[in-house]
Amino acid sequence: MGMKVESIILFIFGGVSNIEKEPETARTEFLMAGAGPLSSLLLAGIFSGTAFLLSQNSQAVEPIVAVIAYIGLVNLILAVFNIIPGFPLDGGRVLRSIIWGVTNNLKKSTLIAGNVGRAFGWAMILFGIANFFGFSVGGLQGTFINGIWFIFIGWFLTSAADSAIKEQTLQQELSGVRVKDVMDHNPECVNPAASIEQIVHESFIQRGRRALPVCSEGKLLGIVTLADVKRIPQDEWLNTPVQEVMTRVPVMSVSQDSDLNDALKLLAQNEVNQIPVMDDGQIVGLLSRADVLRYLQTRQELRIKNSRKSNF
Repeated sequence: MGMKVESIILFIFGGVSNIEKEPETARTEFLMAGAGPLSSLLLAGIFSGTAFLLSQNSQAVEPIVAVIAYIGLVNLILAVFNIIPGFPLDGGRVLRSIIWGVTNNLKKSTLIAGNVGRAFGWAMILFGIANFFGFSVGGLQGTFINGIWFIFIGWFLTSAADSAIKEQTLQQELSGVRVKDVMDHNPECVNPAASIEQIVHESFIQRGRRALPVCSEGKLLGIVTLADVKRIPQDEWLNTPVQEVMTRVPVMSVSQDSDLNDALKLLAQNEVNQIPVMDDGQIVGLLSRADVLRYLQTRQELRIKNSRKSNF
């Protein structure tokens, strides 16, 4: 669908794709989410059919037929698990896309799909607890291993659904907000010749800064952070200038008119806590995760509703 996949993390339930952005339409999400279970069903049919045909041949090697049949069964189980209508599993995304298409409201559809995912998760946890204590439910014999397994799956579903709902709520809260609405408009630029000792005591400790732009004649040379300073032994701070430890330009930056959600994604993808805000080659501000948290906290305390134009 023209969307870049940054990475795929494999773990016990399969793989999690790190996609650069969320689908922009319900149709796109429906096709993307449906492709997963459909592929598993297709593989299940291919391997199960192959195993059946081989089993009709008296010369077929029985262990090989058994392995092929098992691969078919595993793909069938995977398809059934992923089609569970609990967000963020594929089935939950299919459910969200359908609700999204009907209501044209992404936030509402995410909340509904997420809560369905929570319900399935808690149902599996309760099912697992019953199995853990030896109770047979639905024809499945209650055993310690089955109980632990279903509790673990239920925990995964509820945690994933909670995270998806929180992420969607955050995106909705920040929808339409620009970097200039949140950033620090008066970042404290330091001279590259200043000592680490000086910035630690005058800026990091006294003013609570965690990162400082390094400038000369109004031009950004780099950025120095707490992490940079921690790499230097304390007894060397006095004689070590900032320019020796700073991250030099080019550094990541955003414009003051950038969407705040896009800026946050940039911070998360690059695992940094702050980013310079540039305008015509000049630094006009500094955006940090702490700035965003303070913004959200203030809005929550004042109960300010998002009256800006929303994409949802």
